[in-house]
Amino acid sequence: MIAALALASLAVSARAGTAQVMPPIAFAARQALESAYPQVGIAAAGGSPVLGTEGTRGITLGFIPKTTGTLRLNAARLRLPDLRTNESLEDVRTSMVTVVKLETATRLYDGFASGSATGIGALDLLLDAGLVPGTGDLHGTGTEVGGGVRLGLLRETFGTPGLALSAMVRHTSRLRYGNDDTGASLEFPVTDLGSRLTVGKRVGPVGLLGGVGWNRFSTRGSTGYRYISQGPAALDAKLDDSRWSLFGNVAWALPVGSLVVEGGWMSGGDAITGYDPETHGYDPRGGTLFGSLGLRISL
Repeated sequence: MIAALALASLAVSARAGTAQVMPPIAFAARQALESAYPQVGIAAAGGSPVLGTEGTRGITLGFIPKTTGTLRLNAARLRLPDLRTNESLEDVRTSMVTVVKLETATRLYDGFASGSATGIGALDLLLDAGLVPGTGDLHGTGTEVGGGVRLGLLRETFGTPGLALSAMVRHTSRLRYGNDDTGASLEFPVTDLGSRLTVGKRVGPVGLLGGVGWNRFSTRGSTGYRYISQGPAALDAKLDDSRWSLFGNVAWALPVGSLVVEGGWMSGGDAITGYDPETHGYDPRGGTLFGSLGLRISL
């Protein structure tokens, strides 16, 4: 564990300039931590909190009234400085972080009508829980839980799309990335406050939905590293960052619900003070690609 290896522990604030007191491996690890937790956060969140358009087609199972459930696989590209050895500080390492989760949406209030507009103010309770498998340089298995609400602004009709605004809070348990026996490692949980504005329309058996998202990610993370002139050491950090995203999904009606595919992009972040992307070979300003595959049914 990082705590067992640490011979020194320094508190640093988000984006504080520490290049002058840290060896290169520690500086690269500090930037990696700054970039890692939002990328893991968007993998846990995905784009739309409810895949597909508002309604599902096909058989209603009748287990839970006014509730839909989604079995969902999320994935995001994890792009960070290569921390495997002290000699690979100018390289970039790309891997994939995945989250397997179960989501539910329960209608609490059907909303009201105004003229031809219906579903105004409809309210849904959103819940989800999932696992973050240890793949690539991620070690162990993490968990993710979340909850929130979706507010209907306009229900979809034959001539108009459906509009909805949602807000959710999620927490992903502490994850470990890398190996500080040979290079550097990161340990961090992720807390996420996110909102989504979506517009969706069904055309025959195909449902189309697009939206824009905003997330406020935060973490209390740490980095561990070995350096020949300093030995093992650790740095702790309390960080937060805001990111914007764009996403869209396509749903295909099945006899038991909808099969949905989603793709999206999240904006990048800033470099820590004193970090030069051209010199180090990793640019934290690049965006993150993410996607989802889900089966949504009426419970």
